[in-house]
Amino acid sequence: MEQLVVFIEFLSIVINTLWLIFVLSKFFKGFRDSVLVIIPIFYIFFTLPLILDHTIGPPSYYKYPGFLVASKDYTTRIIYSIYIVYIPFILYKYGTVRKSVNNVNYDINANSIKFILYIFLFLPILLILFSPNPLIYLNYAAVTKGLLNLEEREFHYYVSLFSMMSILAYIILIFIKRGRIFSYSIILLPFIIIDIWVYGKRFIVATFIVLLVFVLWKKGILKGFRIIIIGIMSSVLIFLYSSIYQDTVRDYESYSFEEKYTHFRIDYGRDAVTKLTIFSELNPDKIKILNFRGESFLFDLTFFVPRDIWPEKPYPYAQYVTSAVFFSEPKLWGWGFTTSIFEEMIANFSWFGMILAPFSIALICRISDSFNNGLISIFGILISTLLMVLHLAPYITIFMLWVFTIIIFKFKRNKVKKSQSCFHIKNTDGVAKLE
Repeated sequence: MEQLVVFIEFLSIVINTLWLIFVLSKFFKGFRDSVLVIIPIFYIFFTLPLILDHTIGPPSYYKYPGFLVASKDYTTRIIYSIYIVYIPFILYKYGTVRKSVNNVNYDINANSIKFILYIFLFLPILLILFSPNPLIYLNYAAVTKGLLNLEEREFHYYVSLFSMMSILAYIILIFIKRGRIFSYSIILLPFIIIDIWVYGKRFIVATFIVLLVFVLWKKGILKGFRIIIIGIMSSVLIFLYSSIYQDTVRDYESYSFEEKYTHFRIDYGRDAVTKLTIFSELNPDKIKILNFRGESFLFDLTFFVPRDIWPEKPYPYAQYVTSAVFFSEPKLWGWGFTTSIFEEMIANFSWFGMILAPFSIALICRISDSFNNGLISIFGILISTLLMVLHLAPYITIFMLWVFTIIIFKFKRNKVKKSQSCFHIKNTDGVAKLE
């Protein structure tokens, strides 16, 4: 049985690597579909862990019993391998649009939105000044180090949210900037450094780098082999930053290689949480993540309701997964394992979730690219990436902003089509009278 599982995992690696090569060939040809960015990110978080399993070896999950049990189950490993082969196919098949998205459309009234973007860029600084304890942010990654009390942690939610919004504002400003952008980007860079400092987690650095590379690619600055070289350099930079972060913030210097490797796999892979969810579907008597189907999505829909008013309010999905890992009843841990939409959909909708999850990502990419507008594509890339590596709760405001942007642009496009149609009718009537 072990040989069969290894063969299926190896086949999965080969197929997904071929997908990666195919996507890179599209880069060389100048295609700029959003899904071409999403598939390589998916490869890193879901296929690369399989490669590491068969080169360095599987992680030691002895401190995480749920991960340990799921990772050793043969049926779970087979289903996971098949699932991650199916996902890139759905993403590419249904995530691309028929019309060309190769040209950057600057259909943005820059004069009307620049002021708002500058406000978002500066807003984290303003929030820090009005925070319960502004001096606490002199410490890098204060929240990760556990330096914030309950009141400060609650306020930090808004600081971290608008730090991410500030990053997005910077990216949009770079995108809509005409002509040379190097000097302009350097002038605005201090705001990004502040965002990274106060946010205090590695994710914001990776998000910033990915979005910046995407914008440079979308604007046609990065082409051909240049995008590959920049991509490799960006990956190395993220890895180095993560290593320094682990040693300085989490004090990993005293950890053994085995412990560092296990934490690395949990941080940069989503295979463990996905296998845990698959195992729970196969063995509900051993591991149960949610109390009922749709429970974590109910939290997303009611995130604005204070828990003081609704004590039985569901938890964020990451809290359910963390509880399942330790065979505990669902509760608030104050921290949680990182998750993705691919296993959250399974937990909420059973096996049907395997179909819904990749189609959801593909739909976001397709809708974003259908407008042939770089601004919406940036939103689409950000939302799709976040869905693949986090649960929805931390960035639900950004998701709602994407939906709002789609509605505004859809209304604007329909209005233009309607005016063009009326002009055509009037013009036709005029010709008829002349005849």
